[in-house]
This record gives sequence, structure tokens and C-alpha cells, in this order.
Amino acid sequence: MAAEAARRKPSVWLTKSRDWLGHGTVTRGHGVKRTQGKAPSTAKQVSIRHRQLGDRLRTARTAAGLRQDDAAQMLELHPVTLSKIENGHTSVKPMLVREMARIYGLPTEVADELAARAAGPGAPGWTVSYRDVIPEQVSALADIEARATAMVQYETEFMPFLLQTPAYAEHVIGLATQVSPERRQAHLNFRLERQTRLLTRNPRPKMHFIIHEAIFRAHVGSDTLMSDQFAHVVNLSRQRSIDVRVWRFKDGLHQWMSGAFTLLQSDGEWPHVAYTENQVEGRFDEDVHHVEEYARLFGIIRRKATPIREFQL
Repeated sequence: MAAEAARRKPSVWLTKSRDWLGHGTVTRGHGVKRTQGKAPSTAKQVSIRHRQLGDRLRTARTAAGLRQDDAAQMLELHPVTLSKIENGHTSVKPMLVREMARIYGLPTEVADELAARAAGPGAPGWTVSYRDVIPEQVSALADIEARATAMVQYETEFMPFLLQTPAYAEHVIGLATQVSPERRQAHLNFRLERQTRLLTRNPRPKMHFIIHEAIFRAHVGSDTLMSDQFAHVVNLSRQRSIDVRVWRFKDGLHQWMSGAFTLLQSDGEWPHVAYTENQVEGRFDEDVHHVEEYARLFGIIRRKATPIREFQL
């Protein structure tokens, strides 16, 4: 259908907005370069939960060999309504989800899972096997990463998860002594699988990291552990899709002094999001203007940061 083909096309803003990579073409205040093109209105940015569930339902319909029009007729829905559900532009009741699962031939346990997600937060992806171990927001973040076309991360206290060696990750997770050894091991397994999935994706998303020098100066585990960690990051930075830079102590302060953040850029089906977290919660921000501001500030920091291969410990 034409509607489905249009849905798969990247938005104009996506293809033109290159702030994420620091390669914009039009100057906007503060010496920041930005590309032209209208950002979609905040009102059009739908919830991540609806996106995830709609995507699962669309995949199930396609696997069942049903066109959208045919499925809508069987469900006694207007095709536009089904399109909105699959695109995440509207919520869907658990009873309707169960009927979809029946028509699409899904197993009972999958129908139960999808119906539960329709009634509550976030439909899971590959992280479902870790749902008893990791927070829901982290699960949602990992599922969004699996679809991202680009990601940027600014980190101030510890090595970004994707760049961590197994030894570094094990040491950091081991600091949670209030958690059982079995649960810590499950967290480590999740983190390493998350790394593998991103690094082996084809195509792999473009990844840009800015790491504060304090992370390299902090004593984690042993001198050998940190030496191996530094060498690992340098080796990863040699890959074309991974850019790593360091904000050195001597660079002083900058405009963003409010902690770490991650930005995820997706294709036309998913909103661009910013993610921040603390000891209490993780938070997604889909507001277009907020995400643009994060990207603008990242671009400022990135231009002054030092490429990791030029940084001397």
C-alpha cells in the first residue's frame, strides 16, 4: 500500500539533520552549525510504548501473509485505524490485541504478552529474556538501540557500556554488592549481549562518543584492567562507524555540565530520543526541540574534544 511505503521512507528532517555527526551546513547562533529542514512538530512524536507494540503487531500481520486492508476487514476496523495502531499513533485495547493475535496465528503465550503490554508499559524486543533482571527503561533503551541509525553519548563518570571490556563491566556491576551474585551475572550477560548485538549489526549504526578524561584517570580494578580498557577503546575507534573523543581536564568547562546523556537517531518509523538516567530512574525525552538542543550541545563539545588516538594518558 502507498501508506505503508510512505511510512518506510525517512523523514526530510532525518535525512537533512546532521547535527548528530557535527556536519551541519547552516549556521545558527553561538557558532553552531545546523542543517535546514523543518522538524516534525512535537505533537507528532508518539510514545515509545505505542511504537514498540505497533511494530510487533505489524510484524505478526506480515508474517501471517495478510495485507493491511485484509487484516482490517477481518478485525472489523477501518484500514486507517489499523494503520494508526501499527504506526504507534494510537493506543490499542488488550481485547483487540488478543483478536489480532488469534487472526495472525500467534501462540497463546505471545498473545498474553502483547495484551499485557497493551494494558501497561513497553512492548519488549530481544530483551524479554532479561525482563526479571533489568529495569524496564533500560530494556526499552536496548530495543531502541537495535533500530537506531546513529547514536551519540556523552559520559562523565564511567566508560560507556558499548566500549567496556568484560573485565571493566564485571568490576562496575560488581559494585552493586546489595545484589545477589546470580543477578549481577545476569546483568553482565545482558550488557555483553547488548554490545555484541550493536557491534555485529549490519548495517551498524554510526556511533559517536565523548568521554571525560576523569573516566580514564579513575582507578578501576587494577592498572592492567585500565590499560587494557584504554587499548580496547583505541582499537574500537579505528573502525569507521565508531568515533571516540576525550574531553580533557585542560579543556575546562563547557556549555553542558549537567551529566551524561545518550541520543538515538532512528529512521522514519521511530522518533529520535534523548535518554538520561540517575540512581532512581531512566528518562526518555522525545520532544523534538529538546533532542535538537542535546544534539546542538553535543556538536559544540565534539568540535573541541580530542580524538582518542591523539590523547595521551
